[in-house]
Amino acid sequence: MHQTLMMSAGGVALDFPAWLRITHFINFLMIGLLIRSGWEVIASHPRFYWNNHCTPGSEWLKFTKDKVSTVPGEYTARDDQRSLSPLISLPGKAQIGLGRAWHALTTIIWIANGLVYVSLLFITGQWRRIVPTSWDIFPEAWQSIQIYAGFQIPSIEHFQPYDALQKLMYFTVVFIVAPLMIATGPIMSPAFCGRFPRYVRLFRNRQTARSIHFLGMAFYCVFTIMHVALVLIVHPQYNIAHMMLNKNYNEIDAAQFAQAVTMLIVGVVVVLAVWIGASYWSHRDLRFAQTFVWGLTQPVRNLFLDRISSRQVKKQTFTDADISPFHWVNTRPPTERESTEWNRLREQDFVDYRLELGGLVKEPKSLSIDDLKSLGKEVNITMHTCMQGGRASPNGKAFACVMYSPLSKRTITHGTLW
Repeated sequence: MHQTLMMSAGGVALDFPAWLRITHFINFLMIGLLIRSGWEVIASHPRFYWNNHCTPGSEWLKFTKDKVSTVPGEYTARDDQRSLSPLISLPGKAQIGLGRAWHALTTIIWIANGLVYVSLLFITGQWRRIVPTSWDIFPEAWQSIQIYAGFQIPSIEHFQPYDALQKLMYFTVVFIVAPLMIATGPIMSPAFCGRFPRYVRLFRNRQTARSIHFLGMAFYCVFTIMHVALVLIVHPQYNIAHMMLNKNYNEIDAAQFAQAVTMLIVGVVVVLAVWIGASYWSHRDLRFAQTFVWGLTQPVRNLFLDRISSRQVKKQTFTDADISPFHWVNTRPPTERESTEWNRLREQDFVDYRLELGGLVKEPKSLSIDDLKSLGKEVNITMHTCMQGGRASPNGKAFACVMYSPLSKRTITHGTLW
C-alpha cells in the first residue's frame, strides 16, 4: 500500500459495505435512464448554442444536417425535431413530454440516492476512498496514466481500493460534475427561469447552461464506458469479488467467485431490461405512462416548482437591442384536413371570425377582428423560454404562436386573454 493511501485510510477499512454497493447499483440504473431521457429532450431541438438567441448558424454543435430557411413558416421547430429509436432514447419516437417526465423522475431518485451515498461516505469515514488527502495524488495519477498509455496494468498494490487516477476521477464525478449537473439542470425549466432570472445569469444565459449540461452528460457517458471497461480489464477477479461479495479474491473459492460473476451478470441484465423496458412500457399507453410518471413527481413539484411565480417583469427590462434576429416558429397553421373552418376564415381574411367571451363573465360578448383592433394595443418585449431548449425574444403580434426564440416584441390588445 502507498504511504499516502495508508495515511488517508485513517484506521477505517476501505472495503465495499452493503450500502455502498446498493447506492452504486441504483446510481448505475438512474444514470442510464437520465442519459436516455436526456437524448429524448435533445432530439426535440438538436442544436446547442452559447448565445441566448438560438439563431440558426450560431450553433457550436448540432445533431442534424438540415439547413434552416429564414422564410417564415418554411422551416419550423417541429421540422427540426428528431425521432429516435426506443432502444436509444426514453421513451423514443419524438415524445418530449414523456421524456421530460422520465427525466424529472429519475433526477429526483438520482439526487436522493446521491445524498444518501455522500452522507454515508462521511458518516462512516469512507470518504477517504475518493477524497485526496495529499498532493502526492497528482504525480501518482500521472504514473498511472503512463502505465495505462503503455497498455500495461498497475500492480494490485496500487489499488487501496482504487489507484490514484481512479480516485481523482471519482472525486471529480461525485464532487464536481454531479453538483454542476444539479446546478444547471433547473435552468432547463421555463418556470424556474421565470422565477429566478438572476440565477440563470450566473451561467451567462440559459443556452450556456444547456450546453454545460450537455457536456456533463457527455462526460458521464465517457466515464461510464471507461469505468466499466477498467473494471473488466484491470484485475477483474479482485474487482468482481469486492463489488459483489465485499471480499478479497484470495479469500474466496471458485464456487464463490462463480457466484459473484453470476450476480454481476444478472445485475447488468436487470439494468438493461429496465432501461429498454421503460421505453416499450411507455409506448403501450402513452397517456397512462405520462400521467403515472408525472404523478410520481407531483410531491416534489408541489414543493419546489408549482407554487412559484414569475419575476421576469420585476427583475428584467428588455429593449429593442435585445430582440432576437430570428424567431423559431413551433409549427405550421392547420391544413384543410386538420381545420376546414380555420382555412375558410383565412381565405376571407378572418372577416367572419368571432371571439366569444362567455362563461363566468358579467356580460358575455362576441367580438370581431375589427372590435379587437378598436380596443387599443400595448407593445412590450418578452422573453420566451421553450421546454424543448430554445429561447428568444421575438417581435410580433399577440396572435402569433411562438415556441422558440427568447426575446420578442409583442403587440397585445387590451381586453383579450391570450
